[in-house]
Amino acid sequence: MNTTTLPFPTLENEFLAAMLRQAIAQHPVCHVFHTPRADQEVAQLTVEVADKAIADQLQQQPWVAKALLHHQTNVCFFYTSQLQSPSYRAHPYVLCYCQPNALLYRAEGLAAAPLPTLGRKGFKKKWDRFTEQLQHDHELYQVQLQQLQADGFSHSLLATYERLLIWNTEQLERLHTGRRHGHPDLNSGILQLFSYLPELQRHFVAKSPKQLYLPYVLDQARKCGFEQDMYYGEALLEAIAMTENTLFEHITQRLSTLKRRAKKRWTEAQHPVAVALPPNDPAVAMAIRFLSQLAEVEQAYLFHQLTCGANTTYYLLLIGKGLGNERLESLTQSLHDRTEGKADFMLLGHERYWIQKNLYQYQQFFVELVQEQQLVYSSSQYHPDFHWELPHHPYHGDLHFYGKATRDAGLQFASIVQHNDRNYQGLKQLFALFFLSLCRTLIFVSTFYLPHYLSSKALWQLCVYADPALRKHEYLFAEFSTDFFSFADQHRSADHRLSRLTDEQVGLLQRIVEGLMAELPKAEGD
Repeated sequence: MNTTTLPFPTLENEFLAAMLRQAIAQHPVCHVFHTPRADQEVAQLTVEVADKAIADQLQQQPWVAKALLHHQTNVCFFYTSQLQSPSYRAHPYVLCYCQPNALLYRAEGLAAAPLPTLGRKGFKKKWDRFTEQLQHDHELYQVQLQQLQADGFSHSLLATYERLLIWNTEQLERLHTGRRHGHPDLNSGILQLFSYLPELQRHFVAKSPKQLYLPYVLDQARKCGFEQDMYYGEALLEAIAMTENTLFEHITQRLSTLKRRAKKRWTEAQHPVAVALPPNDPAVAMAIRFLSQLAEVEQAYLFHQLTCGANTTYYLLLIGKGLGNERLESLTQSLHDRTEGKADFMLLGHERYWIQKNLYQYQQFFVELVQEQQLVYSSSQYHPDFHWELPHHPYHGDLHFYGKATRDAGLQFASIVQHNDRNYQGLKQLFALFFLSLCRTLIFVSTFYLPHYLSSKALWQLCVYADPALRKHEYLFAEFSTDFFSFADQHRSADHRLSRLTDEQVGLLQRIVEGLMAELPKAEGD
């Protein structure tokens, strides 16, 4: 089976993401499900592989134990025929944690989920079947214990209690981890449960750090052939019965928790699933891999690219979460460094909800960007489409005020330069304000979209996207002694320093202001 090695956009833990990528690269992984931590429980990472030998091999990997110990994540490996068997398809762990809205990854060419999505009736039918069988098995043990106790067969009674305690630990383990790990004895099985149910420790006295007293007594009795019946007495039998009752109560509680979780998942949004939509351009492919690893990107659209000499600028609309201005600027710089300056990226990021909410203003802009042929990455095939307004009538709300604020900033800059006898204090901040205002205004004029306060470079790149003729002003930026856009960004905020602008620098800034001010009559609709 061929699989596609993909990033895991919603798996924030770098250790687990790296281990999963390695597993996918080396083994036929079919599906990966992930449920984050909640209510003091560990997270669940469930992986379906092609066959049993691979599942058993991966389950024994050291990183699986490390995931639980250091990252509070239970990792469970199923193999395909196991997951498809009726007993597993009806198991509460699978019903809760292996449903489509928990899907994180699927191999290329496979169905969106290995199991059919259940409706409420189908879920109830499978759930009731499992719980009825569980109750039936437990009651058989209880009937057998009552008969043995009535007949006075203490040695058989202890042996049956031991089997029942092992049955309880196995059921709890499967409900919490998805697997029965085949522990060599009751003691090791209970110790393993402490990782998921630390409250169980109050019910077991420890004989030593690795040995519990009750399993030790039962083990010694078995080795002696349960010959010393009177030595253990009624007190021991009562303690064992109380312990067994406690374990079964935890089984009941766990079933209730899983049922509540499973029902809740029906109302949750689809989990981002890594689906391959590989772009042809290596630089874009690198950017998508990088961005989807470090940011919660649902979809990415390559809506424009501009080549100037050996350098290409790629324009990407990112739809996702946590894509604020500072985050976008950091990601942009990292991408620039990764290409060793041979490529630039203009990153525009918004949440899906924000775009939908603002379509009444900005639909003219986004409808041009969100095109199927421009989609280069999607974390799921189930992301909702935007509900476009039909008909839509674009308008420039408050454009006069934006244009006037920009013009006034430019005029104020010119006034200080001309009439303040070389007193340039605050001039840098005023220029930065003008450039920010001008870029946003020009973008708004051409696209009906008013961007957030992006970096100066990103705003200018959007200006050039909106009106390529604006590139005629860039030769002035190149004359700056330092990076022009860094200068504009640095002085967006006030500082308590003396201005060190030279006459030459002021003259260059004045030429930039005058040149860009000439674009404003078009912007204000004069």
